[in-house]
Amino acid sequence: MIHHIPQVCADDRYQEARECILAARYPSIAVIQRTLQIGYNRAERLMQALIAAAVVEESAGEHGSIYKVKK
Repeated sequence: MIHHIPQVCADDRYQEARECILAARYPSIAVIQRTLQIGYNRAERLMQALIAAAVVEESAGEHGSIYKVKK
């Protein structure tokens, strides 16, 4: 079985998003949006990059996705 190895995110705000998520009590796309003052689509792409980089773990919640910082 071949596993896809994620590439480093090409977004220039990736490191800022990573830092704000690591500092957040409840990581979410909205936290990235508000902190970086960017749109939802870009914040969602950054969150997906953080998930691919194993910084954040995603699980299904009752009302959508729940994100947890991996330790």
